[in-house]
Amino acid sequence: MKIKELMKPVFTASPNMTVKEAAKTMADKKLGSVLVVDKGNTLGIVTEGDVIKAVAENVNIINCSISKIMSKTLLTVEPDDDIDDAAAIMRDNKIKRVPVIDDNGKLVGIVKITDVIANYDDIEDKSLF
Repeated sequence: MKIKELMKPVFTASPNMTVKEAAKTMADKKLGSVLVVDKGNTLGIVTEGDVIKAVAENVNIINCSISKIMSKTLLTVEPDDDIDDAAAIMRDNKIKRVPVIDDNGKLVGIVKITDVIANYDDIEDKSLF
C-alpha cells in the first residue's frame, strides 16, 4: 500500500503561534501535532509531547512561540513510498507521526501510527512490529 492511499490532511501553524494557542488548537481539533510552516517551508513539528515538556519545564506558554519548542529534525516520506517505509521510520525512531512531502518539497499530508496499524494487513514486512 502506498502512503498516498492512507495519508491524512495535516494542520499547519505559523512559527509565531504561541504554545498556548497551539495547545488549544490541538485540543479543540483533537490533533496530536501541528506542522510548523513558514512561506511554504516546513520548519518542524510540535507534538502533544513537546507541549507537555514545555509545561513541565515552566516555559511561559502564553508568550513562547512554537518555533522555540518544535522538533526541527523531520523524518519524512513521499506519497509513492510504501506503508512499510513509514512503519520502519516510526519504529526505528520511536515516533508516532511522519509528514508526507512531495517531489517539490511541499507538505501534502501526514501518516500516523494509527493509520499504519489500521492497515496492518497491507504491510509486507510483519517483522516491523
